[in-house]
Amino acid sequence: MRVDFALAQSVFTALPLNFLRICLERLGNFVVRDGKFFVSIFEVPDHHPTHTPYRHPSGYISYGAKEPYHYRFADMEFCCRGLPWRAAHIGAWGHPLSVRMVRFDKTR
Repeated sequence: MRVDFALAQSVFTALPLNFLRICLERLGNFVVRDGKFFVSIFEVPDHHPTHTPYRHPSGYISYGAKEPYHYRFADMEFCCRGLPWRAAHIGAWGHPLSVRMVRFDKTR
């Protein structure tokens, strides 16, 4: 079975980055070309050291090495390297804890 889109809401806020990479590798077999994969993340600014806690505008704190995990958008792009995905930044979508949305577009 192949699908047009998939959604991972509040999944990768609880998992280290390598799990997203593995998910993209495996999910590619089930999503059609031009399909979409939506992922919610705690996003930190590019200048923020990944290993230090980050207080989001909501007051919620995320971490680089424990749950809830945070990432830079560049990390999302990195996960796409060598895979049939391209990361697109959606950003804020009204989540009360300042969780951001990323869309992965299936390119082939």
